[in-house]
Amino acid sequence: MRRARMEDLEAAHKMGIECFPAESWTLEGLAAELEREFAQFDVAELEGGGIIGYIIAWCVTDEVHLLQVATTPEWRRRGVANCLLDKVIESSKASGARVVFLEVRASNEAAQALYRARGFSMLGVRRGYYEQPREDAVVMASTLCPQSA
Repeated sequence: MRRARMEDLEAAHKMGIECFPAESWTLEGLAAELEREFAQFDVAELEGGGIIGYIIAWCVTDEVHLLQVATTPEWRRRGVANCLLDKVIESSKASGARVVFLEVRASNEAAQALYRARGFSMLGVRRGYYEQPREDAVVMASTLCPQSA
């Protein structure tokens, strides 16, 4: 696990299209996340090279907004997303964040199960949040216990 770099953008973009065809980010959008002071954009990389997952989150004051977690299909259910979440949660706690929010498709039961196992709970539903196909989003949150300085 490491911070994303410019040379990771093509692989992340391709993975985003594969994982989220209707909501994939443009290359320009991904590049902007590398420049945002409040963004955390990390990748999971195989030892010999090759990106197998990424995570993008925004830490604003004491809140973290998890924007996207992606894992290549052949590496799903092998702990990649958990490791990426660990990295974001660890750095979020260290920076004093108190809560992590996210939205997930109502039909994405696997992701919801992962988040529940990680201590997230459902806060509500955003009706019609996703457009292609039109679908509700489940809003979830997890309270963090910041590390003392």
